[in-house]
Amino acid sequence: MQVRRIKVIGVALAMVAAGLIGTTPSFANCAAGDVFQGFAGGAFANCGTNPQTFGWQHQRAVQRIVCANCTTNGIAGVDSGGQSGLADAIISDDGTGRYTANYSWGNFGPDGCILIASEPTVSACTGTATTPGVNNFVIAGQDTTFPNLARAAVLSVDLNEPFQFWVLDQAGAASVDGDPCVGDASSFIVGDVECGVIPYPAIALSAGAPGGSTLTFHVDPLADTFPILTDCEVAHDKATNCLGPADDKRNLLVGRQLLFRRDSCTATPADRRSYNIPPSPTSGTLNATRVWTPYAPQDLNLNGVQDGAEVAFVPVTFAGRDELSDTLPDSKDVFVPFQSGASDCVYFAIALQLDVNVIAPGERVLSPLVSINPIPVSADQATPVSDRVVNLVASKSAGKASVSWDTTAEFATSGFNLIGTKKNGGSVQLNSTLIAAKKGTTGEGASYTVSLSSGSLKGSTAVYVEVVKTNGAKERFGPASF
Repeated sequence: MQVRRIKVIGVALAMVAAGLIGTTPSFANCAAGDVFQGFAGGAFANCGTNPQTFGWQHQRAVQRIVCANCTTNGIAGVDSGGQSGLADAIISDDGTGRYTANYSWGNFGPDGCILIASEPTVSACTGTATTPGVNNFVIAGQDTTFPNLARAAVLSVDLNEPFQFWVLDQAGAASVDGDPCVGDASSFIVGDVECGVIPYPAIALSAGAPGGSTLTFHVDPLADTFPILTDCEVAHDKATNCLGPADDKRNLLVGRQLLFRRDSCTATPADRRSYNIPPSPTSGTLNATRVWTPYAPQDLNLNGVQDGAEVAFVPVTFAGRDELSDTLPDSKDVFVPFQSGASDCVYFAIALQLDVNVIAPGERVLSPLVSINPIPVSADQATPVSDRVVNLVASKSAGKASVSWDTTAEFATSGFNLIGTKKNGGSVQLNSTLIAAKKGTTGEGASYTVSLSSGSLKGSTAVYVEVVKTNGAKERFGPASF
């Protein structure tokens, strides 16, 4: 990304932006407050499918609350009425999978107001003034190649005073002259912000424990590629807004939240949202229901509620990102209790913890989508369901075919065969040699993709994946149609 300077007349541009962005009635208790992207022609790119977003005032969002026509400053987040996807005005698609963000705190939908009258500060550019605060924005989508992974990007900017609104293009911009009121105020990134991967929690080992099992999870901080960009190099109020860990300046990666969901053992849960946002109320508040629940070992019946004799929950979190010290995965031994007689499975996922709420301690903003470990853990036995194929997908296009699948914990897997089936009921092995297992006997799962020419399908219209065990036994999974 490059930096360029753009000179415009601030007041006029602010009025134009407000006219373009503020297209719905101003029911929120802010007269203004526009946040947008596109000054330098950039957009969010490679963010995957089904992108979801969340915009919020730094350290003040309560993501689980949906509020409309609010008159309180208690919460401040753009989560009302499903204000998160392409169907809403928050992001738009240019037709090539690149997304731009635009929203206004003066519109129906944003929760609360960004103006914090109780926190006046001295503005670097205009003297004594009330600082409206920092705006944060996250976008997350589903990876097109590895659908269990979420792709995300996080941006954070304060008020750009010469233009009188928040410009996401300033996140990641370099200083031009060290003066936030002149050159730095016109410093923007040129080019797209590339979404990157959120790693899922790998299950490395398991061991018996009284009343359950202990699973060893690890999250590799060096495997993530998602950007966290701030405007701290060009911010007009560095002293107030840009203090924090050297990695992100605003502590925008507090940690990685371990989440869980109970579901069928035969397929990874399809809903990858951290919250299910209900339709917007006419006024007042609603609760956004969790799709994935923070995991706490104290939740003995795995229902997400402290009930019965359960003690206070302590959710499991993994460390944030510190480029200077993270050289190994952050590993934790996590107790999972037995659910006697249960026939379902438990799936584990990771969401990014992106902020700390100063007015509601314990609240965390989570990435809108999560990255899921596809290995189901038996709720009854509290151990990974072993040596199974899940998420089998077959496709054919332009004379080529592809077969992809995931495995659950590989404890006794030598490899795989691809067995094609024909319309007449016949079958044929499509691979000439055994496809070697990546994890084999380690207890970890893996992802596989095999490319084939159309000719090598030998007339097959569907395919099974055959697991070959270390003792020679075989088990088929599928089929998936081409």
